[in-house]
Order: sequence, then C-alpha cells, then structure tokens
Amino acid sequence: MIKLGGQYQSGDNIYWLSAIYQTKGKNQIMDMVTDKMEAEENNSNIIIRELHLGGKFMLNESASVSVIGEVRSYVENELHHDWVDLAGGGFIGEYMISETLSVFTGIKMYFGDGYFYHPDPAKINPTFSGLDFQLGSQWNF
Repeated sequence: MIKLGGQYQSGDNIYWLSAIYQTKGKNQIMDMVTDKMEAEENNSNIIIRELHLGGKFMLNESASVSVIGEVRSYVENELHHDWVDLAGGGFIGEYMISETLSVFTGIKMYFGDGYFYHPDPAKINPTFSGLDFQLGSQWNF
C-alpha cells in the first residue's frame, strides 16, 4: 500500500488531503463494495485508489466537527476489468470527555456506478448509493 498525504493547521482547525493506492485480493474486500463482486478463481486482485480530503473545526475546547469528502475507485486488474467508482462526503461530530477519551457520531453519504462483466446478454450494470452512520468512542493514550 502506498499512502501520501499532508496536513495543514491554522489555529485550532486542521485540514488534510491524502491519497492511497493499493492492491488486494478480491476476497479481502468483497464486503466493502457489494456482494455483486463475486470471487473468481482466476481473478484474485483488485486495485484500490482513494482520495480523501477534509477539515476538522473546533467549536469550543471540547467539541469539534469534521467535514470529509472522498473518492474511491476499485478496478479489477485481470481479465474483464470490472470497476466501481464511488464519491461521497459527510460530517462527524466529536466531543472530548477528557484529555484521552472522546465520543463521536456522524453520517456519510456516497453514490457511484460501475461496470461488471456479465455472461448474460442483459449486461445490467449497477449503481450504488448509501448512507453510513457512525457512532463510537475513541481513547487516545
């Protein structure tokens, strides 16, 4: 995996941009896209390209909001060259309970399209859309 990125801090606000390039076995990421990407014996690798950008804005000493955006591309690197492109964005709110413990919640929406090789003559290609909801806590030590 290759990951490049940068961060810029202006006062209490942080801005970031990162790019990721990696190759994985298709069976490792089947659930990341949909079940439509079925594992094939002769087709074990997928190239993943991602671009992430965002900013974290402090509202007060203990509350912050992060605004995020991302573009992801999954490309099969053998045989039929199936692909999926996804774009999305959202926000995450975080509240610091103490110096080391925080809770967060947020939503991210995404959409995209793709092409899959189909042996049937209909060749129906999927479109993707969704909403992710996040809720959790983080302990920094």
